[in-house]
Amino acid sequence: MDLSVIPPSAMFSTTPEHAAMRVLLVEDEAAQRRILLTLLKRNGFDVVDAEDPAAARVILESRVPLDAILTDLHLGHESGLEVLSVAARTHASASRILMSAQVDVDSVMHAVNGVGVYQVVEKPLNHQHLLSTLDRACSFARMALEREVLQRALQARTKELESINLSLEAQVTRRTSELLSGLLAALDWRDTETQAHSRRVAAYARRLGRQLGLEGEALANVTAGALLHDIGKIGVPDHVLRKRAPLTPEEWNLMQRHPAVGDALLKTIAILQGARRVVLEHHERWDGTGYPTGLSGTGIDLGARIFAVVDAHDAITSDRPHRVGRAIPAARELISLAGGTQFDPEVVAAYQAVPDAEFASIAASYQEQGSWTSIGELLTGLKSG
Repeated sequence: MDLSVIPPSAMFSTTPEHAAMRVLLVEDEAAQRRILLTLLKRNGFDVVDAEDPAAARVILESRVPLDAILTDLHLGHESGLEVLSVAARTHASASRILMSAQVDVDSVMHAVNGVGVYQVVEKPLNHQHLLSTLDRACSFARMALEREVLQRALQARTKELESINLSLEAQVTRRTSELLSGLLAALDWRDTETQAHSRRVAAYARRLGRQLGLEGEALANVTAGALLHDIGKIGVPDHVLRKRAPLTPEEWNLMQRHPAVGDALLKTIAILQGARRVVLEHHERWDGTGYPTGLSGTGIDLGARIFAVVDAHDAITSDRPHRVGRAIPAARELISLAGGTQFDPEVVAAYQAVPDAEFASIAASYQEQGSWTSIGELLTGLKSG
């Protein structure tokens, strides 16, 4: 009787970190079971044995850790495939090995496809071949198990990082909100004609953007761009910005620089890169007669085209020192007349579809007495990269 010892896999040698490979042996012939027990134990395997399928099922249902299940195909009136079927459910990562005196293509395919057999070993057994097969099978099972552990650890780490990223994004948004609140407040001190104008047009732009099918980051960028559209006026001299009389050509040239100044101010703020084109292009016109570069049609950023419409809406419906704001239907009529010249016709059509009550609600929510410190809701959804 050959009970020779083979060297175990180097990767899975028995060490304090790696316990002996554990095998469930199912064999109904007592003499053969004793031989296999001696063979496997002498070669370093930790063996749990069962004399019939019932005993094997008890062991499997107890969920005792196993690296491999080794069973004979014929176990009295039952089949070893039934044992392996239970093992597939209770010990999915353990390798399943079938011993059989009758090995043919059909039985092998049935075993592999039916219960996921790792290998079929032919009887009478070649002990050297059996030991090598078991060693490979257990090593394979250990690697599969360790891969599952690593995958779970990776998934847990990924969730942890996602949570950290969400927290960091919220912190960036909050700090950006605080920074912009200060910038907008500074601009407000210099140009007090319409203190709540920026927040109103930002809220209008968000609503019109939704009407056009925008969502997520794209919608947030349009909203933030509308909120910050006039930030470049910080760079316009007071004698131009505060002048009540008509501007001279030279002064008008200075005023027309404010979109480019605003774009430059936002250049180093990562979270606002998607909003920059709205700031830069918000005075461009559909027919190409706007400034600063005379863009036309769809060459103008969609956010800037949305802003142009809601900016006009706010200008028409808001009170000014020299006049009272007009009703929403009047604004709709005037904006409709400018579709195809000043405004994108498709954006105008979407604007006409927004109910009056929604525009009125936004106007009521963002009045002159509001504080700049509560603009976070208008920045929701911005991404920093």
